[in-house]
Amino acid sequence: MLPPSQTLVIYANQMRDHYTKRRRPDTVTPGGKSWLARFGLAGFLFFLGKGLLWLAAPALLVQGCAT
Repeated sequence: MLPPSQTLVIYANQMRDHYTKRRRPDTVTPGGKSWLARFGLAGFLFFLGKGLLWLAAPALLVQGCAT
């Protein structure tokens, strides 16, 4: 069994290696773009609209209940 200090050093090295790896190959498409870049403007507009609906729906409910 290793002493606790040596075990901690091994664990720290494993964590460093895990978090400093380069981008995984499966996140890059054959064209070279990452999956995030493929969403582009359409994805941005979709999530913008979705977020606005999440804000508008409760406001409309409150406004409808108040009148």
